[in-house]
Order: sequence, then structure tokens, then C-alpha cells
Amino acid sequence: MRNKFTRGGRFPDGIPSMVAVGALEEHWARLRLIELVRSPLLGRFDYDHMKAIHRHIFQDTFAWAGQERSAPMGGPMIKFGPDVSAFPDFDPRDYSVPHEYAPAGRQLTEAATHEYALLQEADYLRGLALSEFVDNLALRWVSLNVVHSFREGNTRSQLVFFSELAHHAGYHLDARAFLPPSREDRLAGVTNPVRERFVAARYYFQDYHDHTPMADTLAEVIAPLTEDQRRARSIIPIEER
Repeated sequence: MRNKFTRGGRFPDGIPSMVAVGALEEHWARLRLIELVRSPLLGRFDYDHMKAIHRHIFQDTFAWAGQERSAPMGGPMIKFGPDVSAFPDFDPRDYSVPHEYAPAGRQLTEAATHEYALLQEADYLRGLALSEFVDNLALRWVSLNVVHSFREGNTRSQLVFFSELAHHAGYHLDARAFLPPSREDRLAGVTNPVRERFVAARYYFQDYHDHTPMADTLAEVIAPLTEDQRRARSIIPIEER
């Protein structure tokens, strides 16, 4: 995969080791995510906003950061993951089942545009009680995930985007609960069951068009903003962004 780690021009297309690229990408993306926690991008919760988030996170690694993926054309993108038919029972180490995402090109662009329009029509989920907010957020999230706009880095971009959306609606989404263990922790056998359920719940929607597992998972990590959280960072309404 082409990357920006050229080693001073020694590798014009980037270093060839995917292990090294993965480690460097993870390092720089974590630093950029910290920046976004400290200074969020105040977009308008549209496609441009999501692209800006992706661009910021992956600017150090990929020249195409923030750009819509261009493949595969003419048919769905396939990723292999667990069999989630018996959710919440599944094996996160299983990569035997194909799950489909939108094909690249006009269909992807139109699908993404449609999803952000639905979010706007729903007034960005403002004014909803907690249970209603969680249910609506889950549906919008899994629906947008099926589009999968970027070649890599969709999940981290979504976590930033929907955490900001939650704050805008008066809720706190603990995105840290969904972050994968570090490379060192993974090598030591550390797992994150909450993240594993989150990933499986998205697959479940793709396969069965039911967002309930996602709503149940999100309910574990969303709560109304506390007074301290509101004082620490005021809500800037979209009309003022």
C-alpha cells in the first residue's frame, strides 16, 4: 500500500513493509486523534466534515487521506469477518464470512450523500431522550458504515464524527471504549470485548438489516453530558459553525 514513509526518498511509494506501515500509521493516527479530542473540527456533520476528520487523522500516512475510495467498481466491496448470526455469540477471531459494503464510484457518493441528508433531516438527533437518541444514532451509524467511504480508517473517523455529534446533541459518547488495544497489547493477547461487540453489531446490520445490537452496544457508552463536561466544553450549535 502506497504511503508517505519514503525514508528520505529511498522508497518513492513508501516503505514496503506492511508491518512497519501499520505500526507507524497507528502511532501517528493516535497523536492526531489526541489533537481532535483537544481541538475538535467544528464541521456541519456532512460528508465534507467526515472527510476533514479522516484527512486529519491519516495525513501523515496516506496521500489519499480524506478522499473517497475509488475501488472496487461495479460490485460491492467485501470484507471478511465473523459469523454473527447468533449475536451476541460470535468468534471475533473468525474471518470466514463475507460482508458487503457499497461499491465505489457514483453509487458510493450517492449513498454517502443520502446518509448525511438523513442526519440533517433528523436535526442531527437533537432534542431526543437518551433511549431515543441511542436508537437513532445506532441506525445512522450502521447505515453510514455500510457505505464505508474510505479505503482504510473508517472506524476511527466514525468514532470522532459520532462522538462530536453526540456532544452537539447533549450526550457524551465514550469513544475510548471502542479503541483497539495497542499493537503491544495485542501481541500480549489483550482484547477489548466492547470493541468486538461493536464491530460484530455493524456486521449484523449488514447481514440482517437490524440495528438493535448496535443500539444495545452504544447504550453501554453513552450518557447525558454532566455539568462539568458542559463547563469544560460548551456546545456550539451547527447554526454557528
